[in-house]
Amino acid sequence: MNDAEKSSNRKKAGLVRDKRGFTLMEAVAGGAVAAIVCLIMASGFGTAISMIRKGNDLKIKGEAASSVIEGAALEDYGFIQSTSREGFLSYRIGTAQYEIPGIYKTAVDNAQEVSFIAFTADSE
Repeated sequence: MNDAEKSSNRKKAGLVRDKRGFTLMEAVAGGAVAAIVCLIMASGFGTAISMIRKGNDLKIKGEAASSVIEGAALEDYGFIQSTSREGFLSYRIGTAQYEIPGIYKTAVDNAQEVSFIAFTADSE
């Protein structure tokens, strides 16, 4: 028997693997890896969208609270303006400390998610 016949007999017996294409196990493993990667990406996108929506909601509520403090009537958003209180805005530059007298105004939504505080200096 020559080498060509031996190679042919091995191929017929299934001892030599044809190197073209993938085996079923390789295809299943590749599909499983691809599915896991897709699930991780979908979860990440879902989280990102949720964070964007919450950020937009907080931005809208913050703008509404600011408008309530400025005197605009925005009952649609459910904000109430609490009583104003007098106080000082204090800051320090180097060793010098400064205090500005004024009024603090607070707006809070009914759900207690957003509160906004503004300071208005007394006119002198």
